[in-house]
Amino acid sequence: MKRQKRDRHTLKSDRKNNFEELSSRDPGEKAREWMRRPAYAPGELSFQARRLIRHQGRQMEHESVDRYVRRQELGRR
Repeated sequence: MKRQKRDRHTLKSDRKNNFEELSSRDPGEKAREWMRRPAYAPGELSFQARRLIRHQGRQMEHESVDRYVRRQELGRR
C-alpha cells in the first residue's frame, strides 16, 4: 500500500498548531531552571572532551615558520 505524502500547507498548519499548543502550556520548573543556566558553564571538561583535545594535539605537527615555508617551497618544485 502506498503512503500518501503530506503537502507543505498541511505540514505548516501542523507545525503552527504544535507551537501554539507548546506556548499555551506552562514549561515547568525544571525547564525554567535549565534555560537559566549559562551556555558554557565554567568548570572541568568531561573525560571525552579532554581525550579529544589530547588526541588532536598529538595529530598537530609543531614546527617553526622557516621550516614550514621551506617545506612548502620544496613541494612546489
